[in-house]
Amino acid sequence: MQQGVTRRKLTDTKGLRTLLRWIGRQSAVHVVFEATGPFHRQLEGHLAKAGIPFSRISPRQARKFAEATGKLAKTDRVDAVMLAKMGALLEPRPSDICNEQQSALQELAAARRNLIRDRTALLNRQQTCSSVF
Repeated sequence: MQQGVTRRKLTDTKGLRTLLRWIGRQSAVHVVFEATGPFHRQLEGHLAKAGIPFSRISPRQARKFAEATGKLAKTDRVDAVMLAKMGALLEPRPSDICNEQQSALQELAAARRNLIRDRTALLNRQQTCSSVF
């Protein structure tokens, strides 16, 4: 297996199929990706169906790893290389495979946490603004 290999694929159905075909031709694959949006859920579902082990890395973990290696640039290519290095060096444990309902509940819980955080920030800002005037 080639460690640290990156491929640029479109984040649509065609790109996903192309990526999965490429992954299927590799030996001893463990896919490492950053959980950043709707595409990662599609990717996760397809990898799970294909029986390909994967590790879903939080954006915060990925950023901290990149900073620890001295890479402060934030581009898709840099992110991909950092995730490949992170996977090769740290060998993250494979993520648990969730069914659609579990994934939807996790997504709703994350959205709720974000809304609460945003609400708290706005309330704090409102208090600061009120005390100034």
